[in-house]
Formats: sequence, structure tokens, C-alpha cells
Amino acid sequence: DHRDLHSFPTRRPSDLYWVEKSKDLLAIRAEFYALSGKLLKRADYSSPKVVTGRKRITRVTIEDAVEKRKRSVMIYSRHKNQNLDESMFNKDAMAN
Repeated sequence: DHRDLHSFPTRRPSDLYWVEKSKDLLAIRAEFYALSGKLLKRADYSSPKVVTGRKRITRVTIEDAVEKRKRSVMIYSRHKNQNLDESMFNKDAMAN
């Protein structure tokens, strides 16, 4: 890949994410592994566009590494800014 990328481990040490080393830190790719170390899924983030004043990824393709013919494509549109209360982002609120 010709872009200047940075990879870093996630909360689960087996998973990896790659982001651009730009001010936007856009996600580019992710790999999700089983605890055994086997690659399960690969996600590619693409189609960056300026939306609501910020550069954002608008397409995510997730490929199953086990069953190679399986793929999901998500296209994000109709973005909007919304003020959310911080209390929504705790474990108790997310369980409801």
C-alpha cells in the first residue's frame, strides 16, 4: 500500500487496525482474529468524503477469512451531527 499507515493493537491483542498517519487518522483496514490466532474477518474502510465538516469513511467492506465467498458491504450516508449526553456512554446505559 502506498499510503503512510500506522498499525496498532486493540483492546483484544489479537486484533489489528491500520489508520492513516494524517491529521484525520482515518481507519484503512482491520483484521479480527480468534483467540487461537486464526484470522476470522478482514475489514477495509474506503471512500473517504468530507461530511458535516470532517473527512469520514463512507464504505466498509468486511470479508470472511474462513468462508472466502462471504462479504458484507456497508455504505454510510445521511450523516448528521447530533449532541449526545455523556451519560449514554457508560456500561449501564449501553445495557439498556
